[in-house]
Amino acid sequence: MRIGVIDVFCGIGGLSYGFKTEGFEIIAGIDTDPSCRYAYEANIRGNFIEADVSHVKKNLISELFGREKWSYRVLIGCAPCTPFTMYTGRYRKNRRDDDRWHLLNDFFRLVKGDKT
Repeated sequence: MRIGVIDVFCGIGGLSYGFKTEGFEIIAGIDTDPSCRYAYEANIRGNFIEADVSHVKKNLISELFGREKWSYRVLIGCAPCTPFTMYTGRYRKNRRDDDRWHLLNDFFRLVKGDKT
């Protein structure tokens, strides 16, 4: 059984590494931080795609999975936790104004396969 994985918000690949260790095939990681590229590609041996998830479309995800015969296609991701932490809620008055909250909706949009 072949399970292909794409990691959204991959960073240097911590989540991808855990999945790879358990036998999953990592296809690619997507992140906005170009400084993560070397560590991700060296440790995971997957493609690093520098992109903002809010601009990633369903077509890119489909292209990355390609025409290979995957038993399962898995989309994983750990959105940046800063807007959700207790520290943020305790010390920032405008916690809800943090522009990273939308990242959860963007990830959900990709999971659902919406075109927009």
